[in-house]
Amino acid sequence: MKKQIKKLVKILKFRGYSAEQRLMVSVYLSIVFLGYKIPKVADHFGMPELKVRAALTFCGVELQKNKAFRHQMHYVTAEYKAFKHLKIVA
Repeated sequence: MKKQIKKLVKILKFRGYSAEQRLMVSVYLSIVFLGYKIPKVADHFGMPELKVRAALTFCGVELQKNKAFRHQMHYVTAEYKAFKHLKIVA
């Protein structure tokens, strides 16, 4: 779990997200993209579950409203998949 989330954070940092944005987006992608449960993610990031749910809701609504945010998430997940594929090939 730690390595996968660390890869996501590295990609987000490379794409120019601020620390607060990285935290919120990495929480969202950990749950939605990587498939971890809310309590596990809350323990990993040291946040209350309510704050994790708030980040999840905010990013979900933002995806619905903002096409640019949707494209950014698409690029982040594509880069993560590319890293995973490169690791399998190597």
